[in-house]
Amino acid sequence: MLGLTLPLTALAMSGCGVQANDAAPEAGATQLRSAPVSECITISGDDVDDAMISNPPKHNNYGAHPLLRVGGKDESLIRFSLDDIPAEASIDSATLKLYANGAVGDNPINIHRATADWAEDTVTYQSFNQQFAAGIAGIIAPGSSNAQRSANITALVSAWVTGAQPNYGVLLETEGNKKNIFSSNQGAGANLRPALEVCYTLPPEDYCDPDPCQNSGVCANGEDDYTCACPAGFDGVNCENEIDECAADPCANGVCQDQVGNYLCLCNPGWGGDNCDVDINECDAAPCVNGGICTDLVNAYSCTCDAGFAGTNCEIDIDECAGDPCQNGGACTDGSNDYTCACDPGFEGDNCEIDIDECITNSCVNGDCIDQVNGYECACIPGFAGEFCDVDIDECAGDPCLNGGVCQDQVNDYECLCAPGWTGDNCEIDVDNCENYPCAYGICVDGLDAYECVCDPGWTGTECDQPEVVPATCPCADMQYWIDAWSVTPNYCATYESMGEATLEVNIPDENGGYGTGGLYASDYDGFACGFEVFPHVAEDKLVINEAEFTACKADLLAWTNGANVVCFDNGK
Repeated sequence: MLGLTLPLTALAMSGCGVQANDAAPEAGATQLRSAPVSECITISGDDVDDAMISNPPKHNNYGAHPLLRVGGKDESLIRFSLDDIPAEASIDSATLKLYANGAVGDNPINIHRATADWAEDTVTYQSFNQQFAAGIAGIIAPGSSNAQRSANITALVSAWVTGAQPNYGVLLETEGNKKNIFSSNQGAGANLRPALEVCYTLPPEDYCDPDPCQNSGVCANGEDDYTCACPAGFDGVNCENEIDECAADPCANGVCQDQVGNYLCLCNPGWGGDNCDVDINECDAAPCVNGGICTDLVNAYSCTCDAGFAGTNCEIDIDECAGDPCQNGGACTDGSNDYTCACDPGFEGDNCEIDIDECITNSCVNGDCIDQVNGYECACIPGFAGEFCDVDIDECAGDPCLNGGVCQDQVNDYECLCAPGWTGDNCEIDVDNCENYPCAYGICVDGLDAYECVCDPGWTGTECDQPEVVPATCPCADMQYWIDAWSVTPNYCATYESMGEATLEVNIPDENGGYGTGGLYASDYDGFACGFEVFPHVAEDKLVINEAEFTACKADLLAWTNGANVVCFDNGK
């Protein structure tokens, strides 16, 4: 497995010097940095192999060495700890140095900025060189054996210190011959140790920036600290404490309110003075009027009033009408320790409490008397009205009888004498003349004191109880041709006995030249069929109708049938 070891953390410091005019501090004293100071430090570690890729697979000619080759390149990772560089430092220069102790090779070494935080237990040689910036952060120029090689990486270290870029270290990459950048200290070859020399400048120190003094305190720098000159009313290292002037409880009868460098007493009612120690005499303002005597109290006073006056200040003239002694709307008049009531009409008594009963002197003829305020009312029995219930109400005045009915007035009632065809209390009901079903074979239509029967087909008469007689103008009597109206031949006629009457079958030529037969009807002519009922007859009777006798067809046929009914009906075609 490929992996990364911990970053190099060994620190060696070399001072780059301070300002020439800075005096050396006394022993044990901390001198305030009042001017910029420049310093240089060198960050180094053990053999580079300890900080590089360890135990790579043996995939090249130098399998005994911890070498990583990707795409024909030798690569190693270095990371330096910058924790000892102050955050406020301004980086002046940063030099990456390699110290050789053997053959190193003469190819240039490219420096790439790492963009990922590698962990030894997750990295693989296939992915090792995939998390580095594409650009070259610096180049370590070629050198000879046992030589020191270096490169300027000031911009990169400055970005690490300021936090502009995370410090994941750098990748060292070489091309050309197959010598390692760094050889294992366990095998033959060179051992190189990396080092980073950083020079930086620290700004002057000012304990008063930012200003630590609160509440308008004035800050002054000291040797290794600062002091705050506090305004009146404040104390503390940073003037953060307000002095409580109320701590001594100066207010005798009130609440102390602390102020800056002062206090204010909020006095309880009845007390005054700066410290609330003066009892206020409320009688000094002479609040009692109308001869009342004032007595001073704590935050109050009391007035003893003369007779006839009341109130906190004796300002109220006692009114005997204040209790509204007069009832039922009576008007009260105040007097000297007395009052009188002027009663409204209908009431009497000292307080107008008695309702005068007007029914005693008045009576209702046909009703009950109801006493009211300054009056009375008669509650009349039904059928009477008027102030004294002496008027008989005419219930017919509103014309309650309808449809020509005559109204007869009664006591608290009326009676309607209805016109023919109407009934009901107000003659409002039309008598149903169809109630007894007078139509034998039809529908009854009710009318005013009458009815009409709409007969079923085949029936007639006022009550639809007469069979309908078809007039001789039936279209069956006007057909164009009648041939063999009656024949003794069985195929053309037959005689049937039915209820004392005989039915004559007639053969009539149809429009297509054929003959219709059967039953009581003949062939179709415009949707009609014809039948004839005749009285009993003898077989010799025969009627022959020729074409020349067409005009006399109907008359001859009716005469022959002895005046029987001609039945014409729709055959359903």
